[in-house]
Amino acid sequence: MDNTELGKLITYIKGFAAKLDAERRREATLRGRKACSRDGRMAGGFHKTYGYDYVKVIKGEREARRVINENEASWARQMFE
Repeated sequence: MDNTELGKLITYIKGFAAKLDAERRREATLRGRKACSRDGRMAGGFHKTYGYDYVKVIKGEREARRVINENEASWARQMFE
């Protein structure tokens, strides 16, 4: 952009719009993660969480559940006690 007052205004507006978009995306991601947690689904992919097993609910779909692995969970409980 040029260094005129109009150019400065356009640069400011573009920056402000980018900040609004980033905030909107952050809030939507947070809502999605909370919804997954409430439903007992895996949020964030197929990572392994110690003390839990990853079990697909319906084959071919991206929905899964965490199920407590009692052997690993007993070790985790002992560490926190």
